[in-house]
Amino acid sequence: MISSIRLLLAAVSLFALSPPITVLAAENVTIVAAKVDPLPLYAVPGDTAAVSSIAASSLPLEVQEVRGEFMRVRVGGRDLWVDSMMVRANRKTAARCGAIAVNGSKVAGELGAGSDRCK
Repeated sequence: MISSIRLLLAAVSLFALSPPITVLAAENVTIVAAKVDPLPLYAVPGDTAAVSSIAASSLPLEVQEVRGEFMRVRVGGRDLWVDSMMVRANRKTAARCGAIAVNGSKVAGELGAGSDRCK
């Protein structure tokens, strides 16, 4: 009985310490392709019923915010949400090259910086 109470308290502690849903500013993120056409748009993240849709030919869309699996976009003057599993997005990156102190070679430590690699 005591061990089950300890287990319950440990589970409650882990849940209480778990981070909230991540909300990220989406600087330089663009939706460039849709997996479905038309692309469903939602009023709030996590909705199951779309309130609108947009033709895939209307892309790209600039992402304003990322919340969990959803991306906020501005369409027709309205803030709507796109399920990130239904789109392909690109992040604009630029490699920030620096010398390694040991041997002086250049490295790129930026995700997606392959096209802007260090020379």
